[in-house]
Amino acid sequence: MESGGAGHIGPRKMVQAQTLLAERAGATMIREEARAIRTVSSGVEVDLWDGSVVQAERVLVTAGAFTKACGLSPKHLGVTV
Repeated sequence: MESGGAGHIGPRKMVQAQTLLAERAGATMIREEARAIRTVSSGVEVDLWDGSVVQAERVLVTAGAFTKACGLSPKHLGVTV
């Protein structure tokens, strides 16, 4: 238990800080929304809503419990919305 006022975390500021740290560590941020993700021999391909396709070795989907509802994961995650 925290003694005194521990404060709170602002979700938007937390995402902003995490994004900054990820970019500093070499991550590429793509802010266009993903439409579909496919596993290919070289890793993954991500179709974006603007019609472009991004290729990568790995992808991190941060849609939480809505990942399956959005149809983004090629694998069943065992999460129910």
